[in-house]
Amino acid sequence: MTEPAGRALTRASLLAVAGMMAAAAAGLAAWSGGFGARVGGPDLYLYFLAKQAYYRAAPRFRVLHAAVWADGERESLRVVTDPAFDPAATVVLEEELPPLARPPAGAEERVQVVAETPERITLDVTLASPGLLVVSDTWYPGWRARVDGETARILRADHAFRALALTAGAHRVELAYAPLSFRLGAALSALGLALVALLARARRRPPIAMASGARVGSPGDAQTRRVT
Repeated sequence: MTEPAGRALTRASLLAVAGMMAAAAAGLAAWSGGFGARVGGPDLYLYFLAKQAYYRAAPRFRVLHAAVWADGERESLRVVTDPAFDPAATVVLEEELPPLARPPAGAEERVQVVAETPERITLDVTLASPGLLVVSDTWYPGWRARVDGETARILRADHAFRALALTAGAHRVELAYAPLSFRLGAALSALGLALVALLARARRRPPIAMASGARVGSPGDAQTRRVT
């Protein structure tokens, strides 16, 4: 069973953007020739790499200072699957590019993972000049970000991943998964607890004491009382 070289190229490029591997070669022929063998199919392929191909992994967390604009999802997919695209040097955004600047020569930048759970990531990021923190995790509207305690916008990067625009300096970056459904559920739960507390308080309230000498009449008293 064989696969067209174009599909092999697209699959390899997407693996590169996802941080699994990157293949750099001159032209489609070099790409298709760089794979020594392939097994699997029809929807999953595993490639054994030939020695003449050069591969480089893209880190999961990385700081970049170069970006290109893509007009929508189709265009961004076309760019990231282009053999000339290097995810370790450039990020593709589907909106207006933020201010970026190349760092001075020899400047030191770093990304340190402070804490991580499936629904929350905390990072310490240091930039020498304005840039983008790229996170090779799936972009999804339910994720929220805070930079130095302030709400920040998550940008869709490289067609399927996330990025945040950062200024020069040291920053604490927090990413948390909090979809709208979760927030609505939490709000409704809090409202329900508040109502239960009010009802419990009302039941514990002591009965109102009646004035001395007052008599509790029957329902018929109001109807038989003479009006003078």
